[in-house]
Amino acid sequence: MEKKDPIWFSESLDEYVDDNKSAKILFLSSRFERLQTPIPIELFKIYKDKGLPVRAHLGAFSDIEQIEINIMADRLELLKQILLQKKQIILQGAPGTGKTYNTAALALSILGIQFNPNDHNEIMKLYDEQRKNNCIFFTTFHQSMGYEDFVEGLKPEVAENGKDVLYRVEDGIFKKICSQKEKTDFEQQYQLLQNLLKKGELRFETKTDHSPFTVILNSSGNLSISSGKYLENGSSATSITKEKLEKRDPGDKNSCYIEVIRDYMNKELQVSKPCVLIIDEINRGNISKIFGELITLLEADKRQNGEHPVSVILPYSKKEFSVPSNIYIIGTMNTTDRSTGRIDYAVRRRFAFYTLEADTEAIVSHYKEKVELGEKANQLFNAVREFISDNKTEDLEMDELMVGHSYFMASSAEELRLKLDYEIIPLIKEYEKDGLLQPSDELKDKINEWESLLD
Repeated sequence: MEKKDPIWFSESLDEYVDDNKSAKILFLSSRFERLQTPIPIELFKIYKDKGLPVRAHLGAFSDIEQIEINIMADRLELLKQILLQKKQIILQGAPGTGKTYNTAALALSILGIQFNPNDHNEIMKLYDEQRKNNCIFFTTFHQSMGYEDFVEGLKPEVAENGKDVLYRVEDGIFKKICSQKEKTDFEQQYQLLQNLLKKGELRFETKTDHSPFTVILNSSGNLSISSGKYLENGSSATSITKEKLEKRDPGDKNSCYIEVIRDYMNKELQVSKPCVLIIDEINRGNISKIFGELITLLEADKRQNGEHPVSVILPYSKKEFSVPSNIYIIGTMNTTDRSTGRIDYAVRRRFAFYTLEADTEAIVSHYKEKVELGEKANQLFNAVREFISDNKTEDLEMDELMVGHSYFMASSAEELRLKLDYEIIPLIKEYEKDGLLQPSDELKDKINEWESLLD
């Protein structure tokens, strides 16, 4: 059996205190199970001439639920810090290792929403709420998906005369998210700008010739610009509407002012509320083709407000485009899926990767109220893991293949047997067919052994 570190322990004896009592004997364990009956005290071996402990002083320092919550919380905090820094992360693992669940929890963490990390129902409820609020977006990559679906493309439509076919530019899901986020952020930034201008004028310089100009708020709520000779007598040379400022058209006659003001808004009037795009089965699509030139814009320093912000002119709309800094991407990837192409290095460099492993502790936690069924599930888990370990090909790691813990989590013995017969065994056979496991003459006998564990 694979050796694992203990779940948790403190190196200081001072930590093992409950009210006014402290521990003198510590048992370090890697797994906890609920006892059906207490262990008779007579079975304990007594050291030298020491006597039996007094029953009134017996106790256990083992808040298992809190330990489990801490483990999940620590992992989420690590994933959150990685995602905040990198902006993109891929959660990878074998089927059933909890990629969907961890993705939802991570998305909520990025949004700053509080929840119990071990309450699956609460997490999924909050996740659905945030999707409806357009804070979380979801899509699935597939082999026929392209740049036109993700960024922008030409879509045919029948003209009003019912005969001619016209082609119009249609935004893909990622561009829609970015555009919506920019619009929402702009509204909030413009409100902050108005609040500042109500207190007094703001002074800037143009980017090209560093000519000074001032901005004030006029009675209609638009911006009034004073520059050149107008700067001396305080009169207004031109007015910039909210709509023109939002459009940020490079061809506008006042673009030299608009660019400076928008840069100021993005840098000094930042809106921190993020949004998350979840891409399920990200490796099933041709990522380089789907993202196109935007793959460069995903890097943290090349986002809006990054150290080296970059924008591109999109091929169909001919409009300038950049990626907001507060959009985060979470991808999921099945490590056993060999029917898809490998992720190339250019794409891999822009994503962080985290592997989710099959976890026996998740199984123990699931069967807290059904200890006997939990023991059978654990025995089945260990038997399947042993078979995979003995027969996996050398180029694959155990974490990439081990059937996930969710396959062993059931509400009854009947459900667990159905999972074995119609989910676990077919998956093992598929592994053999795809060359992930070496063909074994023992598989039929092993299947019989697995089924007998559930009798």
